[in-house]
Amino acid sequence: MEKKVYKSRREKVIDFLVGFIAIPFFLYFPILVRIFPRPGYYYPRGLIFGSVFVWFLFLALSAYIGFKRKFIGIGLLFSLIVVPLVALGTCFLFGGR
Repeated sequence: MEKKVYKSRREKVIDFLVGFIAIPFFLYFPILVRIFPRPGYYYPRGLIFGSVFVWFLFLALSAYIGFKRKFIGIGLLFSLIVVPLVALGTCFLFGGR
């Protein structure tokens, strides 16, 4: 896979949105469904550890894609690091009382 050469702003925006929305959705959704159990349902420990292992595999794959396509990598950076930190700061700022 070669590095992507962007010819228009539209390609950059589409790749950014793929990195920002699509990849994290497919990364987080299966994990969140398995880690946060429904009331009265027992999840075996192996299932949780297995899903976290799969999450790390998806993360490595998406990082590889991000290195080859710059704006997917920037979208991933924003969705996996910047947005959670802003949300955490907002919780600390407004969630006190």
